[in-house]
Formats: sequence, C-alpha cells, structure tokens
Amino acid sequence: MLFRSQSFWRIDEGGMPGCPVGTVISLVAEGSPAAVMRDGVQIGTLSAATTQQTGTSGNSITLTNQTEGWRAVLSRQIAFSSPAMVAASGPGKRSDIRTKLIVGVVVVLVILAAIGEAAAGSKPSVGSGAPPAPTPTPATTGSPFARSSAPSAPPSSAPSSTPTSAPVAAFKPIVLSGKGAKVPKFTIPEGAAAIATISAKGSDNFAVTSLAVDGSDNELLVNVIGGYSGTVLFDSQNDEHSVAFRIETTDSWTITIKPVASARTWDGASRLSGKGDDVVEINPPSSGLVTLNITNKGQDNFVVTAYSDNGTDLMVNEIGNYTGQIPLADGSFLLGVQSDGAWTVAPGG
Repeated sequence: MLFRSQSFWRIDEGGMPGCPVGTVISLVAEGSPAAVMRDGVQIGTLSAATTQQTGTSGNSITLTNQTEGWRAVLSRQIAFSSPAMVAASGPGKRSDIRTKLIVGVVVVLVILAAIGEAAAGSKPSVGSGAPPAPTPTPATTGSPFARSSAPSAPPSSAPSSTPTSAPVAAFKPIVLSGKGAKVPKFTIPEGAAAIATISAKGSDNFAVTSLAVDGSDNELLVNVIGGYSGTVLFDSQNDEHSVAFRIETTDSWTITIKPVASARTWDGASRLSGKGDDVVEINPPSSGLVTLNITNKGQDNFVVTAYSDNGTDLMVNEIGNYTGQIPLADGSFLLGVQSDGAWTVAPGG
C-alpha cells in the first residue's frame, strides 16, 4: 500500500472499523501491517494480506477488506504532522500554502540582505588582489499566485480589505525529460510550493513520486496506466522539500516545474473547463458566500480541492461522473483538480 512512514488521511466514503465518514486517522507504516492511529492512540492495523488498495488518484486512495467486509475512500490530509494536530484542526483542514511560501522566502530574503550588507562593507586584504564580493540581487516579491508582470503599486499606509501581497520564491521553469525509469534531480527554493506539468506517451504503468533530500518519498503525484497529461501541485506541506522525482515507466516522459504563480488563472465569474489534472489560481480570491456548479465526465477518482488562508477544503471526492453545486470557502485563491476526463467549474449564482 502506498503509505509513507507516517501519513494522515480522512475517510470520505464508506468506513473502517471504528472509523466512520469524516474521521481523520494517521497511518504509520514501516512495511506491513500499518498501524492505524486516531487521536494518538492505535485502534487497529492494516495488513497487505487482507486489505487491498483498489484505487489511487493523486491524494486519494480506495481500500477494500473482503475479510471484514468494508470499503473506504481516503483523502490525504497535507497539513498535519501529529495526531494531536489532526484532532485540533478537524477534518478537511491542511497547511496554509501561502504561509509556507511567505515564511520560507522571507528567511531567504533576510539571508540575502545580510550577505549584501557584509559584501558592501568589506574590502580585499592587502596584496590579495581580490575584488569586493558583489552585492546579491534581492529576490522578486509579489503575490505567490500573481501572474501579471505589471509593476507593483507604491506602498500605502492605508488599510486594505484585500489579501496583502507576500514575497514569492521565483525561479525559472525547469524541464526534465527522458525515457524509462529515472530519478531526475532538480533545485527549487526551499519552502516553496511548486507545480509540475507532466506528460507521458505509451501504454505502460506511469508513476511519478516526489523525493526528499534523504531519498525518502514525499508524495505520489501521478499513478496511471497509459498516457498522461496534467498539472499537479507538490511540496505543499510545511515539512516537504523535494529535490528529485522517481519516474516509474518504460515510456517517454516530460516534466516542466514552475512556481505556483505560473498556474493559469480564473476570475471566478466565467466558466472554467479543463481535461485531466490541473492547478488554477482564483484571481481575485473568492469573497463571502460563493457556490460553484461542478461537472466531471470520467471513470476514476474526481477530486476538487480549494486553498485559502484558512487552509484547504476538499470540495469533491467522487468516482466517475459527477454533477453538483458546492460552496467555495471564503478567500480561496487556488483550485486543485484531479480527473481522468473533462470537467467544468462555473459560478453557482
């Protein structure tokens, strides 16, 4: 089963013994069986001999136990790092990606400023012939999800009712390509979430997993059979920083890594449509009570997640076709969609 050494999941459909729909559990696995934890207390185990993983899509899995007669659809909770945090935060809440970007990048900017001051005030040693160290160029600032290249407005002391701009760890797109099983490495700013646009051609199983600096798994991003084309979010947890992908396939593949600010934008007022996995910036962020009419035509898991300053909200988690109206959390600035078919999102009126 595709569990990390410790991961947190919410039961969205069906249920497990002692765990109805809405329960958030921690799965601790160093192999099989995996310990099932709830509020810091072990309540059971999952054994590969009796429990099968019958479906996987992005951050969702389906577990079936024929022996005990239960089935459960679980969605990964990307914010929690301990059972106590799970209990305190409640189901469906995850880490604030915007906070992570701000904290990580502000640290980088402080370090760069310190280096610049030291370089400006330093002089070469007598006889060394070495020129003074150049002053580093400060990182670009702006909203983590802004795509406009227009100059920023001058600072104002007046209070603002809109979300404030925050520093962003910008980086140039990174293109990785190859054929067959590979572990391509890359470098992105630490503390920065990112998006990966991935494509593969062929009929073999195709899986992409992000890897940490110690080689351990961070997140299973893609796991399909046959061709694939989509965009996924990664490094959205506070404790995650990826330095490589593990590619499992015999086919050709291409991955382009970009800042989250490079995601396509949606104004929230028009009809949004897509096919396959995607990450979409909501600009301007939602305000007040907003409802969305959502449709999907597919066969596998269909998942829609909204990101706001209050965390993340799992709006939809279904299998196959879907039609429904769902409220959008106030202040949502990002949508993540996981689908194997065509989908639409439109204002609900």
